[in-house]
Amino acid sequence: MLDNYFNYKKHKTDFKTEVIAGTTTFLTMAYIMFLNPFILSGEFAGPEKGFFDFGAVYTATILATALACFIMAFYGKTWPIGLAPGMGINAFVAFGVCAGMGYTPQEALGAVLVAGVLFLIISLTPIRAWLINSIPKSLKLGIGAGIGLFLAIIGLQIMEVVVDNPVTLVQLGNLGDPLVLLGCATFIAIIVLDKMNVKGNIIIGILAFSIIAWATGLAKFNGIASAPPPMTYLFEFDLSAAMTAGMSTVIFTLLFIDFFDTAGTLTYACWLIRHARRYIGDGQASCRIEYSYAMACRLARAHKHSRSASHAQPMPPDVVFGKNRSLTPAHYPSSAPRCQPSLNRRYT
Repeated sequence: MLDNYFNYKKHKTDFKTEVIAGTTTFLTMAYIMFLNPFILSGEFAGPEKGFFDFGAVYTATILATALACFIMAFYGKTWPIGLAPGMGINAFVAFGVCAGMGYTPQEALGAVLVAGVLFLIISLTPIRAWLINSIPKSLKLGIGAGIGLFLAIIGLQIMEVVVDNPVTLVQLGNLGDPLVLLGCATFIAIIVLDKMNVKGNIIIGILAFSIIAWATGLAKFNGIASAPPPMTYLFEFDLSAAMTAGMSTVIFTLLFIDFFDTAGTLTYACWLIRHARRYIGDGQASCRIEYSYAMACRLARAHKHSRSASHAQPMPPDVVFGKNRSLTPAHYPSSAPRCQPSLNRRYT
């Protein structure tokens, strides 16, 4: 049944490969389940401080991500892409719209709804292609690096490796704190495992050092499963503020961030797919790519130059050609033919 719908044989893949690729994608983007409500709740400040409720956003994040991924999987089929809430726009809503401008979460959700409708209209019309083709290719690829750097500073702040500073904005935190040192050790271990080509390096590092933190009493273990919190903001958006002049700038900013984040991420994904076809060498051969916003930081790495200065061998992590000529988690084989990628083509 699944083979007939997804045409595994046509695309040179099988059910096992797809399950492994899907599991890998989930593990790389699972952190969004916690980080999105963490940011929208004002780092656990909650509704009392004018932010969103952590539990409500946590449940909504999971259901929205699952629904979006299901739609993408069964509608996209050939090249499905992992979908989840953006990690830049949520910080703007929480600290810019709610905390900074004083709007309620319901009014902020109304602005998000209007921006989403406008984004859908742009996506369903030729306007999307016109705008994307007018953006320089360097900017489109640079957006991925910007997203990655933004995620990096959020991670360092959560680890308290860096803290707020009224003059320089950021400064080093208390590196003598055992929990901070444990977080740094986790980060280093993940990098080492990645360099050793260990599959699942992120989840292995997180689980291993989490167990250490629980065993040493540095962190509290809250269990494995529980009833999901209620979605208190379901359909509770306020459109009255969306018609004001002040909120119009918020809607434009939301639309701007959403459009360029999506354009930059998908442009890089399209570049990977197009470059994969050059490696395969067969124009009719199909390839698959599993991509998510969680990989944006690592996908922004510079190309690793080969021995010849005129040729570059791109090294996007956790993506490789498997024996079945599809894209599966690992690294490019050293014997893969080198080629000069072309970034001058337009993406529509």
